[in-house]
Amino acid sequence: MKRYLTALILAVVAVTLCSIAPLAAENRPVYIPPESGSVDYNFNPDWKFSKPYGATWDLNAAIDGTKDSAGHKFYEIGFDDSGWKDVSLPHTFNDEDSFRNVANDAGDSGSYRGIAFYRKHFTVPQEHTGKKVIIEFEGARQGTYVYVNGEMAGYYEAGVSPFGMDITKHIKYSAENVIAVALDNTSSRGMTQIITETKPGSVPGSNDGAAFQWNTKDFNPDMGGLTRNVILHIKDSAYITLPLYSNLRTKGVYVYADN
Repeated sequence: MKRYLTALILAVVAVTLCSIAPLAAENRPVYIPPESGSVDYNFNPDWKFSKPYGATWDLNAAIDGTKDSAGHKFYEIGFDDSGWKDVSLPHTFNDEDSFRNVANDAGDSGSYRGIAFYRKHFTVPQEHTGKKVIIEFEGARQGTYVYVNGEMAGYYEAGVSPFGMDITKHIKYSAENVIAVALDNTSSRGMTQIITETKPGSVPGSNDGAAFQWNTKDFNPDMGGLTRNVILHIKDSAYITLPLYSNLRTKGVYVYADN
């Protein structure tokens, strides 16, 4: 009898708890996280590419030498790039000559080391108006000059590590934008003119700093170009930082004053 009563009490308690639990859950507020406004766009397809005839190491001379018939420079919006080669990334502009000459003293002779240019037309949808726009390059060789809609957005010269730039202020929403990139892959072995570090405060690409000690063809092939993926990040005003090192101040999760 006692065993029967115990079982009956447990059954009643179980039924009671089951009837109460849904009621408690219904009355408890449910947290719904806000929808993320972040979007990542694959920026690998549909680039235009041009390499000057014969290696040149003077950026300004190379830019002047590539002006179109109307006098536009390669980074200007109105520049006519219809005659440029269509490429997709990752891309290198000296792959063929490097393979031909790789057996010749680590490939010092014959591979192209100099300035080359890329352009890409793109549109940022109207729905992203007011959000941050960040361009990420997973790698480029070597000195990298980035222009957006005719204005320089940034310069980077490490050559192997990923980097990014906040290009929000240069973007036109729901309209055509143009990103243009100039690259310098001169390396230090067997050349009289090479790319070197830029001293802090100097004009990007001044070549007034120390030489890159690892920038030789012996152990770091000079496959110049946009050699890795490129990604366009759309971010809300508050977002988790991107792992793109100090040039974007993204070394971790933190708050800083910009003035």
